[in-house]
Amino acid sequence: MAGISVVDRSNACFHMTSSVVTLILFMVVVGCSSGAGVNKGTGGGSARGAAVSPEPARRDLRVYRTGELAASVRSVPRAIQKQIFTSPEEHIEGLVQHLVSGERDEYQQAKNIHDWIADNIAYDTESFFSGSIPGQSYAAVLRSRSSVCEGYAGLFKTMCDLAGIECVKISGYARGYGYSVFDDEDVTGTNHAWNAVRIDDEWRLVDVTWNAGHVDATSFIKRYSTKYLFLEPEKMIHTHYPADAIWQLIEPAVSAADFVELPQLVGWFFHYDIGLPEGITRIINTGEQYLMRLKTSEDVFLMANIYGTDGVQHRSFVQKQGDMTEITFRFPDKGEWTALIYAKSGDEERYSGCAYFGFIASRGTDRSFPLQYSNYFDRNCYLYTPIHTPLIVGETETFRLRLPGAISVAILAKEEWTYLVQSEEGGDEWVGAFVVPDTDQVIVYGKWEGQEQYNGIMAYEVVRENERTVLVERD
Repeated sequence: MAGISVVDRSNACFHMTSSVVTLILFMVVVGCSSGAGVNKGTGGGSARGAAVSPEPARRDLRVYRTGELAASVRSVPRAIQKQIFTSPEEHIEGLVQHLVSGERDEYQQAKNIHDWIADNIAYDTESFFSGSIPGQSYAAVLRSRSSVCEGYAGLFKTMCDLAGIECVKISGYARGYGYSVFDDEDVTGTNHAWNAVRIDDEWRLVDVTWNAGHVDATSFIKRYSTKYLFLEPEKMIHTHYPADAIWQLIEPAVSAADFVELPQLVGWFFHYDIGLPEGITRIINTGEQYLMRLKTSEDVFLMANIYGTDGVQHRSFVQKQGDMTEITFRFPDKGEWTALIYAKSGDEERYSGCAYFGFIASRGTDRSFPLQYSNYFDRNCYLYTPIHTPLIVGETETFRLRLPGAISVAILAKEEWTYLVQSEEGGDEWVGAFVVPDTDQVIVYGKWEGQEQYNGIMAYEVVRENERTVLVERD
């Protein structure tokens, strides 16, 4: 695909058609179904005739993606907050005035409006799953306190118009609920609606629907987010493909053929500033194993699983080295496999789905990975060898691993300890030859200064010689 660059667009008009939803398998964000209608930008000009300005110096919009509700959302006068849902036509101007008054930064004004909608409007799963979508006018949405994407986008535009912020509603295709990496994507249909706002003469993309929460089975789970607030076009394009290419805000525009080859990278991927290697596509052809290296900051941690067509989950092997995280996938059989990658920062307990790939393996293997205990990650361990399980009774394995700060590293099998030694280069690497005994499990332990006991790092399964046929690669 050609390189992506961002451009500024002038006023535009477009047509919103009826839509059907498809969305994310793991962190399920919501889509929409809408009635037909026409929406125009405020300038009255044709999008196709819009002038393209040179790419400006880019403003860091991450300062607005705080993940925290604006204070003005919590301080709406009680009367307005109550009556906006019963008499929206009479009180919407007062609500908008409260949200933007005293705030000179238009980006913050738009965020305040976005935040109020995301916090107060629920996704209408009942109507979506029934296929019977009620009216999505701003007044209807406020009265019901629920909507599908058409209503979210329409309400956001109405409130931005009242605030004097130029805003358009965009229709297009989005990868959401029900999306599968191996399905044929028809990007010519529209199944979603989102927005663009023009601030400081630059268009910025906003998806209030996806920032309000996600769908779990048939229920809406409220989870406020700012992941799709002013998200850069070259990032948004991994999930949103507008019907009118001008609203990609990318020059040259990404073709439909190139879009379907892009991997599905969602808001959390960009929130954690994860770097993807060049040339990675939605579906990857490989053998029985694939190694993926992702650029991650010191405080970002990843995990990953793969799923076969039967839905059974299999582990991957994740380790961190400097500013890179390595994920090794092994495929039990040839065929199609779906990989899900999750991320979190060091102070968070919950991992969030951030990337979604497909693999077509030409062969499979029964070799898996050692089980990594929490200490493996907490102590920033890195394993060089052996990165496979099971081990074979009687064979000699060379163990080599990095374990920062450890004062002793040992292998426990059949109640006997085998101690590794620090490498000749010194530092944090530990090495040693180990003859696999006739047992069921081998565990690697580490010990640190100030500790009386050893802590488990990882564990290996063990099989006997007559069982080693399970290690044969399957074609």
